[in-house]
Amino acid sequence: MKVTINIKELQDVLSIAKGAIAKDSRKPVLQYVKLMAAKDKLTVGATNLDVAICYTVDDVVVHDVGNALVPAKGLMKALRNTTKDMKTVTIEADKDKCYIYAQDNGATLLSRDTPKHTVAMLPWDVAEYPDVLPDTEETSLSKLNKINFSMRSTILASMLDKTLFAVVKGSFHYACTGVYWEISSKAVMMTTTDGHRLSHIKTKLTAEIESERAVIIPSDVLQIVQKICKKTKQLVKIEVWQEGSLERIMFRWSNIVLTGILLSGNFLKYKDVIPKGCQHKVVIDKRQLAQNIQLLIDNTSAEPEFIRDNFYCHITSFDWGEDRVVLSDASTIAHNKVTCPVEYESEGIPARIRFASPFLLDILKVAEFDKLVFEWTDPEHPMLIHAGHEFVYVVILCGDE
Repeated sequence: MKVTINIKELQDVLSIAKGAIAKDSRKPVLQYVKLMAAKDKLTVGATNLDVAICYTVDDVVVHDVGNALVPAKGLMKALRNTTKDMKTVTIEADKDKCYIYAQDNGATLLSRDTPKHTVAMLPWDVAEYPDVLPDTEETSLSKLNKINFSMRSTILASMLDKTLFAVVKGSFHYACTGVYWEISSKAVMMTTTDGHRLSHIKTKLTAEIESERAVIIPSDVLQIVQKICKKTKQLVKIEVWQEGSLERIMFRWSNIVLTGILLSGNFLKYKDVIPKGCQHKVVIDKRQLAQNIQLLIDNTSAEPEFIRDNFYCHITSFDWGEDRVVLSDASTIAHNKVTCPVEYESEGIPARIRFASPFLLDILKVAEFDKLVFEWTDPEHPMLIHAGHEFVYVVILCGDE
């Protein structure tokens, strides 16, 4: 196999594909990428058995068609050693070596025989690579309990921005390490929670679908999807189906196909957590609130406070006035205070409340509306934050001091 490809384009491909490359060496072949050179195109495949991706590039020169397994780290390191004068790179693979070299205007910039740019490979046959890479061509094979629909990549990226930050980072609740998708005939809803806060967003589908399904998609799958969606405005085709005892999902763009195994288990009954009939309702400007909270964090000398579950962070107190709220660093007696104007949509002046500052900043970073609506009853119960009609965020207050 021998191909010539633009260096930056190959680096972009590998930056996406590395999310599907195994991080440990228990099965070394999974730390390789599979290069598949066909007529006028190169497809890069990677898998860790839970996630698999195929990324096809058309802007290549294929000298010799064929397939090769190349160590991902070695390939990425060789590309990092290139200079800005190098526009393209040639990859030539034989049985136990992969040569990486480049030429520009006839001058050799990376020599084929320079040891620094020769990637040693285990003498594995390409057939030993797991046969789990997705088919780059659309097929009409019958699949059990299949549903499929399409979304704009820009919309999907926005929804993932608003949910992925609130997934469980450990093993607190296995099902909560992913994003809960509720797919109905006309809409898709996504929900995440890590026990401290809950994020929920809804969007309408461009076309109605016949089936309905609720699935939990692993966050590592969706992190790759998120990166791809931010690079393209294409329509993404999504397919969910049953395969034996496993449920799978596929995301398909014009030149990228990504598949993953869905999580099993039951997601938390999140609707029971969302507050209803709140006593207080306040509207605050998002930008001004974010700037003031960050200002307090930057100027404090206090140590972060313990919240729960070994989580420590800075606390911000909200003292409500007639037309403004005074924000202060709740963990120090220093006079670090700022004010924000507020609009009350309920009767009475609320009592002081205390926030874990990072949880509030997270929604302020991703909310697209200038005004946020805060609803709560008392400091001992969760607060509901509305950012438009389709995006809600529930956060646990820290109680009174």
